Amino acid sequence: MISFFTFLGVALILTVEGRWLCAAVAGRWLTKAEMWALGFPLGALLNVIFFFICTVIGIPLLTPVVFFGHLVLLLLLGSCVKKTMQPQEKCEVRNAKCEVNCFRISHFAFRTCSTLRILKILLIISISIKLFYGISESLVPTYYYDSVSQWTMRSKISYEDNAIAFDQDEVRGLSKPQYPILLHSLQIVFMLPQKEWSDAVANGSTLLLTLTSLLLVFLILMRLRGPTTALITVSAILMIPLLSEHLRQGHGDIHVLEYMLLSALLLVMFVKHRAFGLLLLSALVISASAWVKQEGLIFGVLPWIMIVGILMWMNRSNIKQMIICGVLPSIVFGAIWITFLLIKGLPLSPHGGGDTAILWHTEAVSPVITGLFASGSFGIHWYVVLLLIPIMMFTIGKKWKEYVPELSIILWGVIAFFGALFIYICTPNVTYLINGQTFSRTMTLSLVLLVLGVMLMVTRVKK
Repeated sequence: MISFFTFLGVALILTVEGRWLCAAVAGRWLTKAEMWALGFPLGALLNVIFFFICTVIGIPLLTPVVFFGHLVLLLLLGSCVKKTMQPQEKCEVRNAKCEVNCFRISHFAFRTCSTLRILKILLIISISIKLFYGISESLVPTYYYDSVSQWTMRSKISYEDNAIAFDQDEVRGLSKPQYPILLHSLQIVFMLPQKEWSDAVANGSTLLLTLTSLLLVFLILMRLRGPTTALITVSAILMIPLLSEHLRQGHGDIHVLEYMLLSALLLVMFVKHRAFGLLLLSALVISASAWVKQEGLIFGVLPWIMIVGILMWMNRSNIKQMIICGVLPSIVFGAIWITFLLIKGLPLSPHGGGDTAILWHTEAVSPVITGLFASGSFGIHWYVVLLLIPIMMFTIGKKWKEYVPELSIILWGVIAFFGALFIYICTPNVTYLINGQTFSRTMTLSLVLLVLGVMLMVTRVKK
C-alpha cells in the first residue's frame, strides 16, 4: 500500500510540474482537463532534463537530491503561473470550454441515432480491451526481451548505481549507452522512494505516460471534431496490431509515437488560433520524443522543423516569433542528447558506425512491399490510408489552403515515410528490414501521423 501511495505522489509531482508549465506557456488556449492530461508528458520532459543536468555535472541520483530538485522546479513554475494567469487568460479557457460544449450541442441530433450509439459503444469497448491488455501486461514482471536486456535493465542498473549507466561492457545487462534517457529517468524517479526495485512500478510509470498521452489526444480531437471522431481516431490508432506489443511497455517506440501525435495536434491548434504559446508547447513536446529514442529526432524533430518552415514561408508574418517560439526550442532541446553523445565520444547508433554508408540495396524493395502490405503488423491501415489520401486531395482540389493544418500532419507522415524508406533501402539498416527486426516499428511512426491527418481531413471535408 505504501508503494502505491508513493507511486501516486511521484506521479502527482510530475503532473503538477507539467501542468504549471503548460499553464504558464499557453494556459489561455487549453482547458483545465487538457492541461492536466498534458501535465505528465511535460513533467517527464522536465524530469529527464533535470536528470541530464545531474549526469553532466556529476551529481549522484539520490532520493534527497532528485526530489529537492523537483521541489525547486515546483516553486519556480508555481511563481510563473501566479504571474501569468490573469483574468483575461482564465476567460479564454472558459471560451474554449464553451466551444467544446457548443460542438456537443450541435451534434445532439446525431446522438439520438441508435446506430451511432452502437458505434460509440463498440469503439469504447475496443479501446478498453486494448488498454486493459496494456495495463495487465505492464504490471507483471518484465519478460519482454528488449526490456530485460536493455530498457528496464539499464534503468535498474542506473537506479542501483545512482547514476545513468554508460558502460558499453556492462555485465549486468546491455545498457545501450547511446539511448536517450527519458524512459530511464522516469522509471528511476518512481523507484527512488521505493524500498527495492519493482518491475510493476517501473513499467507503471511508462504506462502512465501512455495513458495520459492518449487521453490528451482524445480530448483535443474531441474539441476539434467531436467525441465520435475522437473515438474513431483513437480506436483506429490502437487497432494497429503492432501497438498491442508496444502497449506492453517493452519498447520506447510507443512513446516516440505519442509525443509526435501530441505535438502534431498542438501544431494544428497553433495554426487555428495563431497562439505562439501553443507553438512553443508543440516544440517542447516534439523535442521530448528525441529524449526517448533517436528516431524521435529523425522522424519527429527534423520533419517538425520542416513543417514549421513551410508554414513560415506560406505566411511571412510573425516569422521572428515562430523562430523564437518554435524552431529554436525544438533545435535546442531536441539536439542536446546527440550533442552530448558526440562530446562524450559514444556512437550515435546502437548498430555501429556503418549506418551512414549510403548504397542502393535492390534486395530491399520486395521486403518493403511485403512488410507494408502482407507480413507486416499493420492490418488494413496502409490500404485505407493510401486509398483515402488521393481521394481527399482530389476532393479539396484548389481549396487546399483551407486545409493547411490537416495537410501539415499528412505531409509530416509522408516525410517520415520516405525518410524511413531511405534508411532501410539505402543504408546498412537493410539488414533490419530483411530480418523484420525494426522496420515495422519505424513505419508505425509515419502510419499514425497519416491516420490522424486523414481522419481530421475526412471529417473536415464532410462538414
